[in-house]
Amino acid sequence: LLKNTKIMIFDEILCSLNNESREIVLEKLNKIKEKHTIIIIDKKEDVSSLLMKSGLIILGCSAVVLLFIFLTPVLTHGIFLMIVRRKTPDKATAAVMRRLCKVYGIPRTSTAHEAENAIYKKSSADISAVTLLFEKSQYGGCELTEDDKTKAITTYIDAYKAYGEAVKAERKAKRNKRKRTT
Repeated sequence: LLKNTKIMIFDEILCSLNNESREIVLEKLNKIKEKHTIIIIDKKEDVSSLLMKSGLIILGCSAVVLLFIFLTPVLTHGIFLMIVRRKTPDKATAAVMRRLCKVYGIPRTSTAHEAENAIYKKSSADISAVTLLFEKSQYGGCELTEDDKTKAITTYIDAYKAYGEAVKAERKAKRNKRKRTT
């Protein structure tokens, strides 16, 4: 071409060509390969390798989504505890009551006693201490202490664990029921 060299190196000379032009260039290079050593660097990927890469990307994204789905309850529980510990005792107790209602799926329109009964019915968790503290703070006008806040948080943690155990027991009962029917 420019010089009569023994070795010719072409770096990505084919990458921006369409298939027809690509074939013409390869034919020309094929004609001179007898006299020269030709090295062609071509990073054009075939469809199967692109499909494989996209499949791996989809698999990775799916794994991240599943991991997020499974870790969300653990993360929200941990974040809630971190935030509620920084609140004043009155606000912490109210937050604990709201969070318990959310975890157990109790409507916001329920009273503290209705929530207490629903929680006990679902998991046998006793949150009467939180109910009393909540009512004392919200309706009685009393200011709660740091010990009260600690008691509310401890009760929340126990009720959260009881909820997890109740859900596991429900799943196990459903599996056993399905086994008996099949």
